Amino acid sequence: MMNFGQIDCKEIIVRLANDFWAKQKGELTKKVGEISQDFIDKGLYKSTARVGKLVHIHYDYIAKLLDFLIQSLEKDYQHLSPIKCKPHLLDIVEREFANLTCKVPGWLHESQLLDKGTRISFEDSVQKKKKEVKGHLENRRSLWEQRWNKRRRFWRNSTFWAATGVIVMIILAVLSWFVPRWLFGPETPSKIIRDTPIDPNTGKTALYARTKKRVDELRDFLIKEKITPWLLMKSGDRVTNHDGRILQYSDVEFTGTPRQIFWEGFIEPFLEDGIQDVLDEVGAECKNMGLDPENPLKEATWLLRSVIESVYKNMAKVDQTLRGKGYPDSVRRKNVDYEIRIMENKLQEYLKVALVLYGKAPE
Repeated sequence: MMNFGQIDCKEIIVRLANDFWAKQKGELTKKVGEISQDFIDKGLYKSTARVGKLVHIHYDYIAKLLDFLIQSLEKDYQHLSPIKCKPHLLDIVEREFANLTCKVPGWLHESQLLDKGTRISFEDSVQKKKKEVKGHLENRRSLWEQRWNKRRRFWRNSTFWAATGVIVMIILAVLSWFVPRWLFGPETPSKIIRDTPIDPNTGKTALYARTKKRVDELRDFLIKEKITPWLLMKSGDRVTNHDGRILQYSDVEFTGTPRQIFWEGFIEPFLEDGIQDVLDEVGAECKNMGLDPENPLKEATWLLRSVIESVYKNMAKVDQTLRGKGYPDSVRRKNVDYEIRIMENKLQEYLKVALVLYGKAPE
């Protein structure tokens, strides 16, 4: 069973990685677009050189991500043990290289190079690079651990700081007893953070209107900017994927690869980013105002469930229209209960992280 320290490591590392992605995704998307345009200009868009270049900029991204994680952990979370952090850092490496491996076939398909030999060659090179990165990560972790242990020995062996700590604890204990009673009287509040109650008449918190506005904006963006445009792609419209790739299928029917891309991972990254952003904004707002974040975050989660349902049901309508070629009733609408359930489970995981980060310890 994972103890609280391990949960602390995992949640902090995952959040740091997500923050890095949020800050760097624009730059990465820009580089991907520049490389593609450069190869188009040279007449080499359909070449392995382009795919290789795209793979290597993702290698650079992963290297920068690991540098950021280790530097942040060592600087801002000095209480975390490098040994406990190691498996979660390796999980990040596995996740990033798994994502990269999934992107390679798409890039090869765009270049009309999706033969088995070429795909295997690229996948082998990605696996080889992953092994190399893991070895480099172990070396850095070892050096980090040496510095961490050195700091711990200093604090543990210093009698001066030990004595100072005892004195400080005594002073704090005295102050914690007398100061609140001097300020507030005998009925000292048991919590510094103010409750955020739910109105018994409306079932809403005081932050409901602000949270609802955020959630509505997320829903409108996903449906209007990412789902509805698929209906117009046959007439020349394009849709940008989460990793910056331009999607268009004007020369083919909405079957096979186009439909597979639509249903397998197209909307999920946008939806997860939006979920995390809403919860972060609500949590940060509570933190800045000195409010207990539990009720507002759970309220936001309830509102986000409606976004998930609305998004997937709109996708089902678009899918039915495209497959029916203007006669949607001629084909059966896809059941999206499974997709909704999977995303709701992810929503609960994001809620747990937000509750930990913004003031509520895990039960």
